[in-house]
Formats: sequence, C-alpha cells, structure tokens
Amino acid sequence: MKGGAALKSIVLPGVLLGGVIALAICGALPTLSLFLPTVLMLCLEQEPGRPMTRTLLLFGLAGSWDALVAFWRVGGQLPVDWMRLLDLYILARAWLAQCLGWLLAEGLTLLLVYLADRQAVQIRRSAHAEIGALAAEWRNAADDG
Repeated sequence: MKGGAALKSIVLPGVLLGGVIALAICGALPTLSLFLPTVLMLCLEQEPGRPMTRTLLLFGLAGSWDALVAFWRVGGQLPVDWMRLLDLYILARAWLAQCLGWLLAEGLTLLLVYLADRQAVQIRRSAHAEIGALAAEWRNAADDG
C-alpha cells in the first residue's frame, strides 16, 4: 500500500503539470507567433546583455498590446486566438513594430559611428593643417636666422 501511495504522489503531480503545460502551450503558440522576430533575435544574438532582444521585445509589446489584451479577454480559446492571428493587420503590426525597433537600434548605431568618424576626419584635417602651418613657420624662422 505504501508503494502505491508513493507512486500516486509522484505520478499525479506529474500528470497535472503535463496538463498545465499542454494548456499553456496552446495559449502560448498564438502569442509566440506575434513575437517570432524577437525569438529569432534571441537565438541569433551573441552580445552580452542582449540589448537588441530587449529592444525588439519592447517594440513588440508596444505593437501587439491590443492583440495580447484581446487574447487575455478571450480566455485562451485556441480557435479564436488563431482566427485573430489570421487577421494580417494584427500580425503585421506586431512584426513591423519589432522590425522598426531593430532598424532604429541598428540605424542609430550606424549613424553614431558615421558621425564619430566624420568628426575624427575633421579633427585630423585641422591637425594636419595646423602641423603644416607650424612647419612652414619654423622653416621661415630658420631661414631668417
């Protein structure tokens, strides 16, 4: 009898956990499809701290907030969730928001690098001009002396 009770105490929570995971996955799949670009970035990003993934997640939440609230209000009815995702406006808005976040983060980085390089070129040109002026002045001083 003790062996059967021990088996029930192990098997029953496992079965319940399996049921919860199965139900959670059914509700998570439509939600996950909204954040597919973020999941892809999470798999591909190698930088410490994952700044691009955080940016995509933030923009994705902003772009799909209405859809997430609607999923929550429906209560996890899978056919309704999938029908809402077949509305291309919802999916496109979520994905475009994440793409905009990526473009903004990457584009801002490229813009800052470009501006820093441009400033470095200007500083180098002015330094060369100043060095040339000083060299000419020293040559004139040496010729006079």
